Amino acid sequence: MIQEETVDVIVIGAGPAGLFAAQVCGSRGLKTYLLEKNKSAGLKLLISGTGQCNITHAGKIGDFLSHYGDNSRFVRTALYNYSNENVISFFQERGLRLIEVNNGKIFPETLKSRDILSILLSECATNKVCIKYETSISGIVRSEDLFKVQTQDSTFTTRNIIICTGGKSYPKTGSSGDGYQFASQLGHSITQIKPALTSILIDDFPFQICAGISIPDAIIQLYRGTKKIRQTQGDILFTHKGISGPGILDFSRFLNPNDTIRLSLTKTANSDEFEKSLLEQIALNGKKSIKNCLSIYEIPERLLLAILEMNQIDPTSKAADLEKTKRKALVKHITALEFNIDRLGGFKEAMATNGGVALDEVNQKTMESKLIKGLFFAGEVLDIDADTGGYNIQFAISSGVLAAQNILS
Repeated sequence: MIQEETVDVIVIGAGPAGLFAAQVCGSRGLKTYLLEKNKSAGLKLLISGTGQCNITHAGKIGDFLSHYGDNSRFVRTALYNYSNENVISFFQERGLRLIEVNNGKIFPETLKSRDILSILLSECATNKVCIKYETSISGIVRSEDLFKVQTQDSTFTTRNIIICTGGKSYPKTGSSGDGYQFASQLGHSITQIKPALTSILIDDFPFQICAGISIPDAIIQLYRGTKKIRQTQGDILFTHKGISGPGILDFSRFLNPNDTIRLSLTKTANSDEFEKSLLEQIALNGKKSIKNCLSIYEIPERLLLAILEMNQIDPTSKAADLEKTKRKALVKHITALEFNIDRLGGFKEAMATNGGVALDEVNQKTMESKLIKGLFFAGEVLDIDADTGGYNIQFAISSGVLAAQNILS
């Protein structure tokens, strides 16, 4: 027999966006049900930051805006309404001290994501949120200002829904794109979905021997055909199959298969400038080996030897004997080491999803749908993905709070 219940708010998805939204709704005295298809809450939250949970970042909230790709205007209201300082205070006031590590990343002092989750579940309980686990939604129907949410054994009637189902990354945690289906059924557009915060894979990668080597603050250029599209800087990491590291992960939202990236392994991507510097070094140290002559540029030895071999240059040969044609090729490989992207890492390894519910159909000041009154979105289900460093979880929290605050009681 199908049970029927009427509630003030249905929150779908018990990740950080859903848990914060639910506990805020509950604190307002709204009868709130949080529906979660898994057996427990926060599965993706638990594995974030390798199980340590990089909950937010310590930077000024105004500096956050540049970490959301081209969507800084959309996230502004949510972030300023409930900032990183609010997040830090929320947990510390409940007895969990947070610490700053690795250039501003904020973690629980215990370095256990479960401690973050425990506080959120406790707040939901305190605010009388009813969490229903193992509850899959088969459909949502809108009729006469009411939503009917159908599950396997119940029908919930409500005037307000907050969809917080996340994206498609780490599908083993339950992030399988359900929210896109719900939004689409209710008339919303879904932009192209692809993995974000992921590595790039290169066919016949010639630098497998360099796996584990990192280049700090490398210049990364993106080309599509012959046209330069974008440029960034960040730490990169050579893997057995391609390139990763924060610089590539953050840049991956802009990358597509068959794009070309060029990496500078030194301080400049200007080949003429680097060649001038190299010629000066050769003039001063022509009797030294080319390997020693290049040591001033601080290129990791294994990588430097691989590049010299690629250009058929004996690393022990005298720098003064370097032929012009080989010097030109060497300069190109150091200032613009080129790779054609075969594919991006898939959703199983991507930390976030690029794409989602179209932002022009959502009111950024309330997180409410512009198409349907009482329908709200929060977190990664929206077409929002951020850089590494706590920015994705911060937006999930901020947008969940903003949505909950704007539900009419």
